[in-house]
Amino acid sequence: MYILNLLIVALSLGYYPLQFRDYREIILLASHKEDPKYINQLQVLKADEKGLAERDIKLSTYFFDEGLPKDKLRLITKPNTFTLILVGKDGGEKYRSYQLTSLNTLYKIIDVMPMRRAEMGK
Repeated sequence: MYILNLLIVALSLGYYPLQFRDYREIILLASHKEDPKYINQLQVLKADEKGLAERDIKLSTYFFDEGLPKDKLRLITKPNTFTLILVGKDGGEKYRSYQLTSLNTLYKIIDVMPMRRAEMGK
């Protein structure tokens, strides 16, 4: 009975792991706005805004020289290093790179995700 009560409380507080967001997120971390890797990656991503929209991708950028929001500090594994992080609709990290990443690479990762496959089947 105790476990059942604990489960009910957890579900009511929003800790249920199947609560998904309605978007995937690509997070770019860079030392500053003029970081060459950041600029190049942004150009790659903006080259196919339709493909990003089709996959429900939200782009977020943060710069070390401006300070990061407290909830983003956990993302840092290499301070002041360009980082691309792909976050799934379930909120879990799906991919991390410290180098320029092609859209083809990102789309291959996204398009095999179960939620994306379900979306494509609609």
